[in-house]
Amino acid sequence: MGEEKTDKNHLYISTIGWIILIAFVATSIWLLQQYKRSILNQYAHILARVDQTAASENNRYQFITVPGTKEQFLVEPMYKYTNYNDVWTLVNRAHSIPLGYKPASLTTIAVSTYDNQPLMVRNELIEPLKSLTTAAEASGVYLMVRSAYRSSEEQAAVTKEVDQGVAALPGQSEHQTGLAVDFNNQPNNCGNYCSLNKLSAQWLAENAYKYGFILRYPEEKESITGYPPEAWHYRYVGTRLAKAIHSSGLTYDEFYNLFQAARPRT
Repeated sequence: MGEEKTDKNHLYISTIGWIILIAFVATSIWLLQQYKRSILNQYAHILARVDQTAASENNRYQFITVPGTKEQFLVEPMYKYTNYNDVWTLVNRAHSIPLGYKPASLTTIAVSTYDNQPLMVRNELIEPLKSLTTAAEASGVYLMVRSAYRSSEEQAAVTKEVDQGVAALPGQSEHQTGLAVDFNNQPNNCGNYCSLNKLSAQWLAENAYKYGFILRYPEEKESITGYPPEAWHYRYVGTRLAKAIHSSGLTYDEFYNLFQAARPRT
């Protein structure tokens, strides 16, 4: 009887042990599945956030395809390039700036100027101008800056001296932005006979964009720009935009209009 009772106790303990073991294994499996499900859910949320972020980035940043190329060009938010202080601001007969406007970061040019005058441009142009004139000189083209920043009062004096069909009215001149320069050939004491020869004009037309400058009033575009060709007048817009404009063959007036057609990149 004692042995039979002992066997029953052993069987009971053994059964309890197996039940506990099975329960432990089942619980462990269930917990592992829950953990795996939790990880997958977290991963799914991460992917969703990534997708959402990508979507919001594409909605926030607008792109255009540069005409004549397959390049997609990132267009900055409109509040930037419609601001007078931005290097993308458009100034022409239809887009004027206040007569009292004066750029805050005007700095004296560090390259050769007409009659060694202390001409000024916005600070962003200082290094690009130096790089451009240095590269030109290495190619046998010797440039000086004949004109740079002009106040609206100074622009008014210019319009009195020349035909108003040629010179911009005060408030309509890029020179007032501090982003435009007129190039001539050295020597810098050439008086009223300063000019830009054909070799220099060709070099600038082919290379100025590399330094952020665009030919603002090209030939056969007077009906668009509102001004006759000026091989000497260059406008700084930064290297990225200058490269795109150069590739497109468009004037800035035409390229600027494309900004309105910018869409999220797909």
